[in-house]
Amino acid sequence: MTAVRLWHDYDEDSIALMPGLFIGSARLDRDRSATAAELFDRGVRKVSLDDTVDEDAPDTTATVHALTLVRDLTSLGVVVDWRLRISARSGAWQMLNHLHPPTRLTVGDVEDDVAARAAWEDAHFLGKCLFRVGPGFLQIRDRRWGGLRRVTIAEPEYREAVMALLDGAPAETIAPHVMSGLSKARLVRQAGGRAWWLPYRVRRWPHSSVIV
Repeated sequence: MTAVRLWHDYDEDSIALMPGLFIGSARLDRDRSATAAELFDRGVRKVSLDDTVDEDAPDTTATVHALTLVRDLTSLGVVVDWRLRISARSGAWQMLNHLHPPTRLTVGDVEDDVAARAAWEDAHFLGKCLFRVGPGFLQIRDRRWGGLRRVTIAEPEYREAVMALLDGAPAETIAPHVMSGLSKARLVRQAGGRAWWLPYRVRRWPHSSVIV
């Protein structure tokens, strides 16, 4: 379960002036990719995660659920107040910089890495790494490292793996060659023994689809 607090508005001044914008607290079920859309339909525009998301935490199921929740909320333009603890390995936070920027980012032994968090915030925009589903294929548009990179996935076993990874899944349940291919393309990430799909599904185009 992921413990959260919910608001109808993301503007801090409005929240301070109108307590009624606070919807309440909730504990969201794991492994439900529809959760973010359900919250958005209820009028939720800001979500605050109570606990720090730690990729090295023992409960990797909870970690992956929190990360996929942030991913899906980001795709809807919902503001997410969250804290992230991540490893210091090269490129670690850059792989996640399509997600709504965390309010506190700990990288390795650096508590609240202000420089990394500022870089994340400066480079963030909606639609930075997304995918869409077509007839018999998936297409990914990835701008996490600057220029646009397009990846098209047509092979059925790869498409099935993507669908399985949307909510996170044990890495061992994905065919090794498929997991290797998706990992090399930097489209999946692992926390412990679980893996999850990084791009979010396109739900609303912030600009013309040709530009994004």
